[in-house]
Amino acid sequence: MKNNHKQSIPDEILAQVVAKLNEVNALINPFAITLTAADRKDMLKMGEKSISFVEKALELSKSNAEFIPSYLNVVDFEIDLKDAKNLLVAENISEQIYNAINDTIMVAGSEAYYAALCYYNSVQLAANMNTQGAKAVNDELKKKFPGKTKKTTPENE
Repeated sequence: MKNNHKQSIPDEILAQVVAKLNEVNALINPFAITLTAADRKDMLKMGEKSISFVEKALELSKSNAEFIPSYLNVVDFEIDLKDAKNLLVAENISEQIYNAINDTIMVAGSEAYYAALCYYNSVQLAANMNTQGAKAVNDELKKKFPGKTKKTTPENE
């Protein structure tokens, strides 16, 4: 297996990244809203196709105020549209950062897991050949091996 992750991120760099992400979180947190899964599911979602409709509706509400229902606050409407659009830039950057971090975690984790399996297989072979000390190492690794667990069913209880 080719090892693509050959350079560890220096602790100082990682500490700076975490500090800056904490700084960003502290900046946005007072304005951020947290949704439940149910909230997300039931909510109307404005996407690329509906954004021009929303923009046009706001524009026309200002020039044709006679059609604004009494329960609609146009100032809030404008705030909502402004933030929804402006936050897209931050979302895109955040997604790029997330993807870079997540991809690196995936590659590094995959390569580390592969190396661990190679070592484990070697230890198992050594234990099967009664190599001194191999059985103890194998037993220790076997306790931690995330292999499939047997499900308890009424037939095998």
